[in-house]
Amino acid sequence: MPGLGKSADISRVEQFANASAPFRAHVFTAALWYGGSDRQYAERVYRRTFALLFQSGSEVRRVSAGRALAKALHEIERPRVIAEPKPTARRPEYSEVVSGMAPDHAIPMLLVGVLGLSYGQVADALDVRYDDVRRRVFLARDTIVRRLGLHAALHAETAAHLRS
Repeated sequence: MPGLGKSADISRVEQFANASAPFRAHVFTAALWYGGSDRQYAERVYRRTFALLFQSGSEVRRVSAGRALAKALHEIERPRVIAEPKPTARRPEYSEVVSGMAPDHAIPMLLVGVLGLSYGQVADALDVRYDDVRRRVFLARDTIVRRLGLHAALHAETAAHLRS
């Protein structure tokens, strides 16, 4: 009977929707930052991430969501960031900095910072060494601090703390 197959599929879809719900906002946020606030790009990555998860049939967990997100970010071409012709006094936004980073640095940093994966989980998801993840996340965070002009604030905060 054809109706039986449909109810089983609906049950699987409902189970998947419930299991993946905790990760949906995180995946969209990571895709939005990686794509330089391009909502259409973020939606494509978001749909592809959860399609990959659903197709894999594996249990939806933080690591499997991270692995699917990393694959979607690599598969879907990022929007081109158009450089401003003249420097401005305006500080770049976080998403502008992340979208301008190399994927090798941005993706591990997003998996750690947005999805909350450990360095070991990111290493497993990306099939790289643990030390490479540590280095890439460090370099990504350093780039963010420098590009957003936060290094001066961090130094001032440290100096104030040492004086007290």
